[in-house]
Amino acid sequence: MTTITAYDRHVRQLFDTIDRLARALAQARIEYRLVGGIAVFLHVHERDPLAARSTRDVDVAVNRTDLERIIEAVRPVGFEFRHAAGGRYAG
Repeated sequence: MTTITAYDRHVRQLFDTIDRLARALAQARIEYRLVGGIAVFLHVHERDPLAARSTRDVDVAVNRTDLERIIEAVRPVGFEFRHAAGGRYAG
């Protein structure tokens, strides 16, 4: 009998999120790039699957001028826009 671990379930959920997002953005012809922890996970997984570790979210880089189009494109696949005012990066 095969069992799925909580980590495996988490990774599967992340990939479901990526698939839904990618389909919606592709259909709207909006360019994006996966960045952050999921991008590192994919990079490491190609070279050494057992060394790959993931984060809990999916980060994408988009052109800010496409924001309204993105909001409309992803709503039908279950995503909702939330403005995060005042966010800062250390550095």
